[in-house]
Amino acid sequence: MSTLMLFTEQDLISAFPRETRILYKKYSQAIRLRETYGYGPRRLARIIHLPQGMVGHWIYNGCKPLIPQRIAILKDRNWIPLRGSSELAQCLARLTGYVLGDDTLKRRYVIFYGDRETLSNILKDIEGYLRLTGHIKPRKNTHELVISDVTLATLLHVFGIPYGDRALQPFNIPKFVANGDAAIIRSFLQGLSDAELRGLSLRTEHGYSVASLYLRMHKVQEHVANLENFLTNVCELFQKINVDCSKISKPHYVYARKAGKKTYSVTLHLRSDLLNIHKFCNNADFYYHKKKQKQMIKIFTRVEDKLKSEARKVAACEVAKELRSKHGWGRTRIARELHKMGYTIPASTVDGWIRNKR
Repeated sequence: MSTLMLFTEQDLISAFPRETRILYKKYSQAIRLRETYGYGPRRLARIIHLPQGMVGHWIYNGCKPLIPQRIAILKDRNWIPLRGSSELAQCLARLTGYVLGDDTLKRRYVIFYGDRETLSNILKDIEGYLRLTGHIKPRKNTHELVISDVTLATLLHVFGIPYGDRALQPFNIPKFVANGDAAIIRSFLQGLSDAELRGLSLRTEHGYSVASLYLRMHKVQEHVANLENFLTNVCELFQKINVDCSKISKPHYVYARKAGKKTYSVTLHLRSDLLNIHKFCNNADFYYHKKKQKQMIKIFTRVEDKLKSEARKVAACEVAKELRSKHGWGRTRIARELHKMGYTIPASTVDGWIRNKR
């Protein structure tokens, strides 16, 4: 396991608002003075300039401000420090990607949306690594998984996910993902792809068809620039795991409205050539969404066959040119010799090779 610290106690403290951090510092100062000199609430309240009743609650009732509460719970659950490439870090990276894609974060709970099978896989991940429970219930044309845990909601918010509707707020790649290794980046992109990657299609009768693999997200007009920056950073993450992106489209107005404001969509396209699809299957793929995963497996198998076929054609072309230069044979004789070697190549194709047409 890597010893790289992706997220520490200090990262958690620095993510809270200034007023909360100041209160945490005064709490730490009060506890230190109490342990060192035995000062009472009145003396401590004068030193740190806070109400005596609040200091009394800290000392006598064991109450703590927000930050020490969260730190104590996270340490008790072994969620911090978050170490690089650990199974817990990869799980949190997947959940962060999924929530950024298509879910709702509130101050006291997290809601995941999707089909029942996908949500069941998410719940297994949460139960296995985070030791939390939740419940799945129908919601209009889909299902939702509700995880009622303040600490998980706080941690995801500290990672950089805003509360409420993300179409109305800016966000970016979490620092622990940007600073992570390939395993963390892959996990984050898997969660984001499970929620947002589109363009998969498969024709079983006539092979496969992939129109385009793309991520499409929406923002209100004042945050479109932030969305373009986010997708640019996602593109850079894909490139770190050797998956190429072709372009980021210009903002496109959609007819949905958020809080009375027009929303615009921005799309990140992945290159849809065979080799890049092969790299996506090997280096990224999906994790929770088994339906997408099954489609991608079929496409992957077909792409592999196509790549092998193309490699055999290249090899046959080299053999044909060698036979031509060595013996001066014509296209029919060369096609027969290739057939004996296991290559089924028409004479017309051979003619193009030996004449350097293709």
